[in-house]
Amino acid sequence: MAKKKKGPADARMVMEETMADINRLIKDKDFASIDELNNYVNNMMEAGDIPVVKDDMTPLEKAQQIIYQAYGTVGKERVKLARQALEISADCADAYVILADDAGTDIEKAKGFFEQGVAAGERALGAQMFAENAGEFWGIFETRPYMRARAGLASCLMWLGEEEAAIDHFADLLRLNPIDNLGLRYMLADLYVQTDEDIQLKKLLRNYNDDSSPGLIYPKALLAFKQNGVGTKADKLLIKAFKSNKFVPLFLMGMLSMPEEQPEHLAIGSIEEAVDYVVASGNIWLDTAGALEWVVDTFLDNYKF
Repeated sequence: MAKKKKGPADARMVMEETMADINRLIKDKDFASIDELNNYVNNMMEAGDIPVVKDDMTPLEKAQQIIYQAYGTVGKERVKLARQALEISADCADAYVILADDAGTDIEKAKGFFEQGVAAGERALGAQMFAENAGEFWGIFETRPYMRARAGLASCLMWLGEEEAAIDHFADLLRLNPIDNLGLRYMLADLYVQTDEDIQLKKLLRNYNDDSSPGLIYPKALLAFKQNGVGTKADKLLIKAFKSNKFVPLFLMGMLSMPEEQPEHLAIGSIEEAVDYVVASGNIWLDTAGALEWVVDTFLDNYKF
């Protein structure tokens, strides 16, 4: 066994790597009870000193170890490590995710890498995983590279104007993981608005009824406007959306200018949250006839200066 030194990787990837290390460490141990297992894991986590079991690693596990190292680097070094991982295992979906990210603004190129990542993930997981664990995917950390690759593919399809294909991927990812740790429901909501899938949007909003973030509460108001026009129901929902984040209408109306760079941290109700929403979803308001005029009128009627 060797001790692993943690690099400056994304905290989520560090935690995922830790989970993988622990999983390999405990898989052959015979614990008398769940409590004994939990105590064993908790003690290691608190100590912050988790040994890495390198014996009997599969080629994919070895490749994924390199990927965790890659996520702690940037630029050419990250790409080099991703290609190194693929030399060890062609089923390493995360390696394709890194190569896709490196494609930058070349969406077609990124799409190709994401497609390879999805295929790699499907091979690695096998049909039985999909049949037996739908609805719980994110809780099984081995599925996460596949989900990242497929979410990336869906996003590329959305940007390329292939809305129906993107919808199919996003909707199925939510079926596999309804908790939606990747926040895919927000992009799916926008796609339902763009494609006039009002029934599906209504169902999606009902499934995540407790979510009051701009990514769902603003589309909910827009759906009411599309179905009923200006009036009490739509106006009430829009005012509720304003209250959830008061900066969104200011950006939509051009009263605030968008920053040159997108924010990294999004506090609830903050200007950064509004920027994130408008960058991702402002187009659905521009493309819905009369929507911006409705925002202006409702805003001016309810906020006196």
